Parts: sequence; C-alpha cells; structure tokens
Amino acid sequence: MSVLKFLGFMIVFFSTFTFAQDKVEIKAVLGEQLDFNRLNDFFSGKSNRRSEKKLIVYFFDTSSCSLNDKGLILRARIRQGDSFLEGKMESTVKIRTDNLQDIPGFECEKDLLPNKRELFSCSLKTKVPFSEGLRPTGSFAFWSDQQLGKVEKMMDQSLSQLSLQSYGPIKATKYKYKGIEKIDIKSLTLEIWEVNGDQLYELSTKVPESKSDRAQEEMNDLLKKMDIKSSALTKTRWALSKLGACYQPDPD
Repeated sequence: MSVLKFLGFMIVFFSTFTFAQDKVEIKAVLGEQLDFNRLNDFFSGKSNRRSEKKLIVYFFDTSSCSLNDKGLILRARIRQGDSFLEGKMESTVKIRTDNLQDIPGFECEKDLLPNKRELFSCSLKTKVPFSEGLRPTGSFAFWSDQQLGKVEKMMDQSLSQLSLQSYGPIKATKYKYKGIEKIDIKSLTLEIWEVNGDQLYELSTKVPESKSDRAQEEMNDLLKKMDIKSSALTKTRWALSKLGACYQPDPD
C-alpha cells in the first residue's frame, strides 16, 4: 500500500471513529417514584424550559430471544400528539455491542452507565404508515428493506425462518429540561416507562464525546447530593422481563 493510500485510509478510519463517538448518552435508572418526583420538582423549579412527550413502545423478538442474543433490538414507537408522525410509526433496528462499530447507514452513539460500563449502539430508523389504536404485530411489514437486510445478515437466516413476537404496549413519558440553573449540562431528560402497572424511571443526557466525563461526574454528584441511588439496568431489559419475555431484569 502506498503512503498516500495509507494516509487516505487512516483519514477515513479516524473520521468514522470520531463520528460514531460524537454522541454520548449518559444514563441512570432511578430506584423509586419518590426519586423521580424529587428530581422533577428540582429541575422544574430551576429550568427555563420543560417539554413533555408521550409514546407507546413495542419490542419484537423470537420466543427464544435469539435476536437479543446477537445484540439486535427491534423496536416500534408511536408518538402520541405528534403531528409530524400522525398516522405513522417509527420502527428501529438497534445493534448493541461492547465494541465500537462502523455500520453504513446507521447512527451510532456511546452509552455510559453508572457502573462506568460503556455500551455502543447503532440505530437505523424509518417511519411507516400505521393506524392509531392498532397493536403492532410481529409482521416484517413494519421494517424497511435496509433494516431487514441487516437483520438477515446478523442472524445469518432468511426472514422466513424468523418468527417474531410483539412485546407491549409500554407506556412512556419523557420530560426534557433545558437551561437548568447551577448545572453545566445543557439539558436533562427524565423518563417514565410503565408496564402492567409497574414503573421504571430513568435520568439521562446526551453530550459531545469531549464533555462526557465531566457530564457523568456532574450527574453522579447531583444524585449523591440528593441521596438518590441508581443502577445500570436498561429500560429494554426491564420492560421485556415484565412482559414475560425470556429476558431477566439484570443490568446489561
């Protein structure tokens, strides 16, 4: 390989690497509703903007969770009261891994969990027509050819060999706060997921890679000062364990 070709390869490689790590999401699952209420009151009183979004979430997998075993997550979200998505559903193929990957067409980011474990997730989203009030099934009709091609490649199986089941509905509400006084993090999100009467609460923020260490320290300090315990449990695993799937409610 010539020097010029090698340099060209390295430029492309590091450009890809930087792009994939440009977004970092810092997450912490909260212990109980009281913790959520305290944070909500604190953020509401000190932020200059608070928005609310309601969603209905479904997950799809085989009865043996073979997709999850390969790091594949198939998710559908219906945003309530969102005119942009009226009559449509957002379907997502997400690939979760412990290692950085470059997947053409996918948007990648790093997740930081309270136990300092790093997870990388790459997502490909599409919007498909959907009638409000219906329940999404395990049909592959909700996914684009590009999404399904990635599923087949990772599973090394044809779609006809995969029988999907739908898990849901999961009611989700997201509260986003911006301009919080005395906090350097520009925005924070509190989210509630509800399944069969049980609830899970998560605090999160998205920041550039260069600011992720400081942002995680600041979030941890805030939780410590308010005496709020957190865990590395993921919303996906918690929801599926509550819906009787073959997942266990243990941290990833």
